[in-house]
Amino acid sequence: MKKTGQFDVIKIISIFMILILHYLNKGMGGGMDDAISVNGILTHTLESICIIACNLFVLVTAWFMVDAKSIKIKKVVDIALVIIFYGIIIYGVCLCTGFADISKASLKTFVNTIGNRWFPIIYIILYLSIPYINKSVHNFTKKRFA
Repeated sequence: MKKTGQFDVIKIISIFMILILHYLNKGMGGGMDDAISVNGILTHTLESICIIACNLFVLVTAWFMVDAKSIKIKKVVDIALVIIFYGIIIYGVCLCTGFADISKASLKTFVNTIGNRWFPIIYIILYLSIPYINKSVHNFTKKRFA
């Protein structure tokens, strides 16, 4: 039986690492300091540590799905609905604060933004391919793994 508590901690840490990466990103939070200073060294060190966050999510998924022979389409739908839900919330906040208006161009940007989330798309593709990956791996001989 696998213990899930330690993996929940890894997921929580990964979430904080991703938040830090988004804050440091020049296009999002703008927190990265490129100057040769204590702050610059600290932000680059922090980014170097946090860059593994997406890989941690993939590893945790692999750990839980290593014996899976099938997948649940409901999980794929849930991921897509969460992306759409938060996209609508963020768009609503942008409308309320004046960062966006109700126009054809604004709605087009909103729809493009929801569709351009690279990690959930790659994660869904990985999730859908898990049964095929597992079948391939289980057909390997021990010698082939070495």
